[in-house]
Formats: sequence, C-alpha cells, structure tokens
Amino acid sequence: MNITINEVARLTGVSVRSLRYYEKKKLLIPLRMGNGYRRYNQADVDRIQLIRVYLGLGLGTDDIARFMNCGDTGPDLTDPSVCIHDATVLYENRLKEVRQQMEVLKEQEEKLVQTLNCWNEMLDRLNQGLPVERKEA
Repeated sequence: MNITINEVARLTGVSVRSLRYYEKKKLLIPLRMGNGYRRYNQADVDRIQLIRVYLGLGLGTDDIARFMNCGDTGPDLTDPSVCIHDATVLYENRLKEVRQQMEVLKEQEEKLVQTLNCWNEMLDRLNQGLPVERKEA
C-alpha cells in the first residue's frame, strides 16, 4: 500500500488537517517522496487507527506521543520500562478524571430528576384542575 494523504484521510475518516497535525506532533511519520508529497502505508493506517483509539479515551496528543514512540530507535532511545510506567500513570490519571466527571454527572442527573418530578407533579395537578403551586426541587 502506498497511498496519498487524501486517500488515507478517506480510508481512516481522519481529516487531512489532523493527519498533518499528527505528523507535526511526531505521532505519524509518513514517507516523503522527492516532490515532497506524503505517502502512507498499512503501518501508517494502523497507527492512525491507534491514535484515534487513544484520542477516544480522552488522551491528548502530547500524552499519546510520550508512550506511542516507546522503543523507537535513535538518540532519544527510551527504556521500554519507563514507557510502560508513563503509560500506566497516564491511564490511572485519566481514569481518575473520568470517575470525577462521572460523579459530577451523577449529581446533575439526580438534580434533573428531582426538578423534572416537580414539574410533572405540577402538570398532573394542572391536568386534574387543581391549583398549581410552583416549588423548587
């Protein structure tokens, strides 16, 4: 597979702009042709899909980059155990954030249910021809 940026965008459902951004963040490093055009292969497509999974978990590109390039060769070779530790800490922190958000949402849900019940009670009274007193939940 040797496809253009437009083709990989269509194939993955990721915008061209996002693909360029992933490249800027070093999450994706496509092959460059002599004319400067990018060319993508199946490994790039797989990597894009993995990036989308991480983004779907609420991780940011900087966080993803910290462990996605783990084990890459070069002068900044990272010890895989450090990457695994960093990824674990990142996931634990994200899980804590999600749980906190869930608590806030649960409180909002309870308040909405109470308020809706009050409004429904008023509607029932109105439908029965009874006087309606407005009360807050």
